[in-house]
Amino acid sequence: MRSTTSSPHRLLRRVSRRSSSAPTRCAAPAPTSDSRRPNDLHDPEHRAVAPRHQRRRAERRRARAAAPLGRPRCRRRRRRRRERAARSGRRHRRRIGQRLDARGRARAPLDDARRVPSLGTEGVPILAVGTGYELLSWGVESADGTVVEGLGILPGRAVPHAGPRVTGDLVIRSPRFGHLVGFENHARDYVQAEASPLGRIVAGEGNGRGSGQEGVVMGWVLGTHLHGPVLAKNPAFADAILVEVASRAGVEYAPGEPAIVVDGYAAEARAAQLAAAGVTLPS
Repeated sequence: MRSTTSSPHRLLRRVSRRSSSAPTRCAAPAPTSDSRRPNDLHDPEHRAVAPRHQRRRAERRRARAAAPLGRPRCRRRRRRRRERAARSGRRHRRRIGQRLDARGRARAPLDDARRVPSLGTEGVPILAVGTGYELLSWGVESADGTVVEGLGILPGRAVPHAGPRVTGDLVIRSPRFGHLVGFENHARDYVQAEASPLGRIVAGEGNGRGSGQEGVVMGWVLGTHLHGPVLAKNPAFADAILVEVASRAGVEYAPGEPAIVVDGYAAEARAAQLAAAGVTLPS
């Protein structure tokens, strides 16, 4: 009787014969000379349809492979660092230039302010109103005690007012310019200037501290609290300044027809303000 069992040697030969004749399910096909990877970026046909970032990666890999010992890469890095440093330096220099330009523009008014004392001593007419009047003094003291140094053209200094802010109509009598009207609005008094006031108080507070005076005059440097505007409401005062300016320029000033019409409007405004302040001027 023929035995159905196989010897171990025969079974091994059978299994080896199967594995050599037919590939298993998990075995990969053997590569041939015509087979290509689906993502082979070296293929010109596939390069046209591959994403851009993949093409760039492949180009970088080829460049790295062709570079001897990575030296070109180091040179490129150094060049990029130098370019970044140059751009940063240009931006830094540009910022510095902008700051210097801003400082120059900020200092320009200060340079002009330093010329004001010499202009005052030369007899150039200067009219300072409100805070400008205070800045022409020796100094301006704020409520917290800090002091801002003035230009020192006019005698006196501005100090905080003891009470609330001073506001209201202001009328003064000036021996040089007649009666002047305006509006005062200030939180500081002007002291130590009793020797050369612009005028005496008719209505209002003026320099304050019970001095009965308003403003300071030093030649043609005029300081006052009179707003209003002071030149529009006091045509004779404005004409006196214009006559002096014209004479310094070597020309003669004479009000024209438009100025006469405007002076009529100013006279009406002056009359209304004097009536509101309860002041009657002598005829």
